[in-house]
Order: sequence, then structure tokens, then C-alpha cells
Amino acid sequence: MSRTATAFLVLLLSAPVAGAEVDPYRAFEQGDYGTALRGFQNLQAKDPGDLEVLERIGTAHYRLGHFEAAKRAFSQLLERAPDSERTKALYNLANAEVRSGQLERAMERYREVLNRDPENEDVAHNLQV
Repeated sequence: MSRTATAFLVLLLSAPVAGAEVDPYRAFEQGDYGTALRGFQNLQAKDPGDLEVLERIGTAHYRLGHFEAAKRAFSQLLERAPDSERTKALYNLANAEVRSGQLERAMERYREVLNRDPENEDVAHNLQV
């Protein structure tokens, strides 16, 4: 087989199949947050109670610069998460609020995170900044 034919075959086999579902976790890890977001939204439609998917939706929105959408996702997560996961949701929500210009609200949330996790250096740093 010629090099051109081999290269074409490799491209053909690696191309996504029309209608095939993309692994949103893989897309996320590869930094393709738009593809990941669409995949996570599809997963959420199938299982609205999956809190990990909701967290990934918020993070994908955040990484895409969709801070209002990230706040909505992290707020929903905060409402629904077990207490053991609320600190992370609060931190992520505060970060999205900072990026949205809601500094006072973010500071309140960072203080709440510090009350829950006094050793959290990231939050202490964010409060100083």
C-alpha cells in the first residue's frame, strides 16, 4: 500500500462517525470544552440526578468563559450536593462570581469555604487578592 493510501486509511479510521457519541470526559481532558459541554448536557438529559455531570457542565462553562452559565450550574450543584461536596461547589461558585464581577458575593462564599476548610490555601490566596 502506498504512503498516501496508508495516510488516508489512518485518517478515515480516526475520523468520528456521523451520529457517534463523543466521550465528553475525554474531550474535557483534551481541553475541548465545547464538545465536552455538549456531551455532558446529553448525559444530563439522560440522568438529571448525576451530580458529577452537573459539576463538569459548570466547569466546562467556566473554562469557555460562560460565567453566568457556570454560576447556574454550580448553584444547582450547591443545592443538591451532599454536605461532603458542598465546599467544592461553594469554591467553584465563588470563582465564577469573581469572573462575573460579583466580588462581594464571592468573598462571602470564600469565607464560608474557609469556615468549612480552614487549611484551604487556594481560598486564603483568593481572599487576599
